[in-house]
Amino acid sequence: MSTKLNSILENLHSDEARLAFLTSIYVPGNTEVADRILNMREDSSVIGKEMAHAKKTGDISRFRYMAIKHIDYHIKHDYDILLRDMVINWQDPELADYVITQMTSKSEENRRLEGSLKYATEIAQSYGKKEVAKQNLERLLAIQEKDTKFKFPAGETLKKLGRFSEAIDKYVESAKGRCSGFMGDALNIAKEHVPKRVKEIAQIGFNAYEPKTGFENIYVECAEILGEIETAEEILVKRSKEVSVKNSPRSYARIVESLVKLGKNKEAKDLVRRVVKNEEKAKKSDTCYLFDRSEELARLYHAIGEINLIREIYNERIDTQIREGHHPSHALNNIKKVIKLTGDTSFREKELGIYERQGEYQKATNLANELGKPELAQVYNTMYKRVQEIQASKKE
Repeated sequence: MSTKLNSILENLHSDEARLAFLTSIYVPGNTEVADRILNMREDSSVIGKEMAHAKKTGDISRFRYMAIKHIDYHIKHDYDILLRDMVINWQDPELADYVITQMTSKSEENRRLEGSLKYATEIAQSYGKKEVAKQNLERLLAIQEKDTKFKFPAGETLKKLGRFSEAIDKYVESAKGRCSGFMGDALNIAKEHVPKRVKEIAQIGFNAYEPKTGFENIYVECAEILGEIETAEEILVKRSKEVSVKNSPRSYARIVESLVKLGKNKEAKDLVRRVVKNEEKAKKSDTCYLFDRSEELARLYHAIGEINLIREIYNERIDTQIREGHHPSHALNNIKKVIKLTGDTSFREKELGIYERQGEYQKATNLANELGKPELAQVYNTMYKRVQEIQASKKE
């Protein structure tokens, strides 16, 4: 084919015309055409198809050749994150070494080097290359410690290096004297790896708490460690009465959950009632009322044990998503969430309607059987077989 193809291409008047012709005759596995296309332009689609074909046919040499092109393309365009899981799944040490080298060869001035070092570390760890992973982490730490503004990334890296006490200090420094998520990170590391520092960190977090800054969950945890529950109860009950309810429900989740944890159910329910009233006003006055706010409210209901109200919220969410033609995954995801929150598996009935609309009759068959509906399962199975027969006849 090479001579004939050369003759055709030589008679065309431009590279654009040659490329268009090559693209029109290309099929996966046609290595000559594929290589000619790739010599003329960068084409990730052709590379991907060649890799898939080579893997399917067991052509390891061709797979690696294309995989290197695939890696080079992603490194050039800073798509390193897309390579991480792919290279791990390949389970090819030779390609792993190549991608780690490429990721870590970027200049120190390249702002994306930090991310590349993280991904290279994860790849190295997955292949059991502990020393390579450690070297990358140490290089990453050196870069992060030059950052005078953000300290917490260095805390994460120190933890990965097993330098736990230093990691705790870095997270405490990142908290800047506030009882925040960073203080929670410091406390978790202390509990897991440096038990002798638990009370020290809890005291710092407890003293740093300010009602207006939130993170009541961390404050309560610190209070429990220090035996200061009564003080925490007094402060959070007072806060629950004084807090101005004007934001979305998620803004009050931590304090509601913390009140329940402290046994202050009445105060938690009172606050949730105020949040509900605010939501009713927001629905009437805000033309752009966000759909997800109802799910935030469900979290508050879950905290105070209002299972029926959670059901009502998710019934409305799921029915709306089905009615308005949202992607099926949205409604299916909400079905999983409501079952997890309430334990009510009757919501799986709604899955049947989704599968019907999608024409996924095999899934509907399996689910109907699970739900103890053998007659309905038989109907779906008949539909599935009929569709299969029609599709097979079209191919003949």
